[in-house]
Amino acid sequence: MVSAGRADERAPCLIGAGQVVARSSDPLETEPINLWAEACSLAIADTGARRGVTAFGLGGLSVVYCGSWSYDSPAQRLAHRLGVTPPLLADSGMGGDQPQLLLHTMADAIAGGQMDLGLMVSGEALHTVDVSARENRPLPWNNPASPPPAMDIGAYVSDDELRHGMLPVMRSFALRDSARRAHLGISLEEYADEPAPAYAAMSSVAADNPYAWRPAARSAGEILRVHPGNRMPVRPYTKLMMASPNVNQAAALLIASQAAADAIGVPTERRVYLRGWSAARDYPYVAQNADLWRSRAMEDASHRVLGAAGMHFDDIDHLDLYSCFPSALRFAADALGCGIDDRRGLSVTGGMPYAGAPGSGYVTQALATMTQTLRDHAGASGLVGGLSGQMATYAFSLLSTNPSVADPTALGAAGAHAPRGEPMVVRPQGDGPATLEAYAVACDRAGADELGVAVCRLPDDSRCYAQTRDAGILSWLSTSEGVGHRVHLTTPADGPSLIEV
Repeated sequence: MVSAGRADERAPCLIGAGQVVARSSDPLETEPINLWAEACSLAIADTGARRGVTAFGLGGLSVVYCGSWSYDSPAQRLAHRLGVTPPLLADSGMGGDQPQLLLHTMADAIAGGQMDLGLMVSGEALHTVDVSARENRPLPWNNPASPPPAMDIGAYVSDDELRHGMLPVMRSFALRDSARRAHLGISLEEYADEPAPAYAAMSSVAADNPYAWRPAARSAGEILRVHPGNRMPVRPYTKLMMASPNVNQAAALLIASQAAADAIGVPTERRVYLRGWSAARDYPYVAQNADLWRSRAMEDASHRVLGAAGMHFDDIDHLDLYSCFPSALRFAADALGCGIDDRRGLSVTGGMPYAGAPGSGYVTQALATMTQTLRDHAGASGLVGGLSGQMATYAFSLLSTNPSVADPTALGAAGAHAPRGEPMVVRPQGDGPATLEAYAVACDRAGADELGVAVCRLPDDSRCYAQTRDAGILSWLSTSEGVGHRVHLTTPADGPSLIEV
């Protein structure tokens, strides 16, 4: 619990939260903008305000990147749909931290007196997209961007990483996990089994979440057992340990200054205050980061958000940590100084494999659920974390039903703090002796080892990426600790660097 104080009139608080889950695959029912509009209407109604929210004057409307459909101007289209004319319209880029960065930007503006009321929404209809693609059915959705915006994948993954097979991104997360496993000296078997109880606990939370996509409790054994319905795309992650993106979900948040909440008559018990907000960046490409076994960005962002709130981590009552893959949970827990078996649980939503992971928008759901959780537990506090890329950026939002007594402008900053330390030198290829620093073994759909991807240290202390398809090497990496072992690299002309032993 945190102590209550008198709120500054500029103190930013969440006053409305709305969530939508649409299990239909009918495109006419599930067009993304329809889901956004419904979530926004629910968030406005959720305030319990005595006077009209939109009549007060919406200062900003932000829409998180939507991968289901590229609208020509998402925020402008939604504003027209809602019948509002906010002076600030914002569309985000891609990334799981984007809901927080949009919300934090509004919090900055509210704390600084440039805005009083803002609305942020995210949502996807990827389930409908998937079903329509399998049925070869075109989507009859409106206002497409023409031409569709080009994706700058280089902001997330380097050419060297692509050439060596680091995508899908689950391989990158598993690779980072191997570095942490070796750093801690844990056996492959123990490390593979460790996350299952935490994911089982999250699934139990999802079972009670009316907005969860997969509301069913799973046992740790179910999560670990490999079968066609729960294959292992990369060792040691089963599908039930991975984010579930093919969902139809949307969520919206209404944020206001304390003065605006007073003016429109929002009951005090419905206000959830932003006690702190922060984000920090690591280097975007995995091998650039000096310590592959930890996230300095998570450490920095967690220290800043707790410091701004004037709180200790032990003061926090509820958590929702980004759970796309086990390494995301582990690294965030390390940064916070807890384990993934923390008594508080790691998710109020049920986590990304079970609550659902609508593209870049999962954290909007987490913040919406945390808002209601805190309303139900007056005086409580909650911490929500989100990341983007290959663990490149991490953001934290700290919420409480009790306001801070500090100057609101000192509670956070939307911009992500720059990486700590210099980037490692990464060579485009390696030839000769090298040391394995981290690796992941990807499996085919039948469960057989298919590809090994690695970060290697070269004799001059630079790094390079490497790969292998050799059955013997893959078997060794799958059954023994390979981190720290000497290998030999060769690089054919125009090809990836190959691991030999």
